Amino acid sequence: MTSLNELLKPNSNEEAEEFAVENLLLSIQIALQKAMTSKGYSQKMLADALSVSEARVSQMLSSGGSNLTLRSVGKIAHALDQVFELVTKEEAEVLHTKPSLAQDVQVKSLMKAPRRKAWSDTTANENRFPFEKAA
Repeated sequence: MTSLNELLKPNSNEEAEEFAVENLLLSIQIALQKAMTSKGYSQKMLADALSVSEARVSQMLSSGGSNLTLRSVGKIAHALDQVFELVTKEEAEVLHTKPSLAQDVQVKSLMKAPRRKAWSDTTANENRFPFEKAA
């Protein structure tokens, strides 16, 4: 029986190269979308910051990414006040598995924090609004 990995495996060097390019483009597009979301930017806001049309931003971020260049990634990063760094998958895995000092401190402080009593709604099965029992 053929596995899914074998079915999706590239059949030629050209196909493997195309897979690598598409994977990189998708990773960049996801990183840009995450940065936009974290900054609260819409495509319209980004278009205004880049002095381009909203349609142009849509083209750059669309599937296929054929309109996305390193120069346009740099411009988007600057508009979002973000710094992107290209790392290999292996480097990224190491970075994601090794907690930063800030994450380590945050985890330790959460472990020391007193546990709160769980909230429960005692009016859930009654036919009236919960605020009637609110203290």
